[in-house]
Amino acid sequence: MTSDKSHPATLHGQINTLALQSGKLRDAFLKKKPRDLPGNTIQDLTNLTDTLGRIADKVEEFEAERGNSLALAKIGGVVNSSLELNEVL
Repeated sequence: MTSDKSHPATLHGQINTLALQSGKLRDAFLKKKPRDLPGNTIQDLTNLTDTLGRIADKVEEFEAERGNSLALAKIGGVVNSSLELNEVL
């Protein structure tokens, strides 16, 4: 994704944006006439907001772990490329 402020660059940021939008939608519905909405609309939007928040947190953890794994793989590649095969064997 682009680094434009309207489009978060990370998956974590995108999910957080969706969570914020669903919360705003829920709040807007609450200001209107909630009795005109289908039965569980407000609760469903609350659940969606909460679930997206939890998913965003997990994604952030996975993104950090992936970054660490990539860094470790890069270090391993540097170490391996600096070894002399005949000396190691």
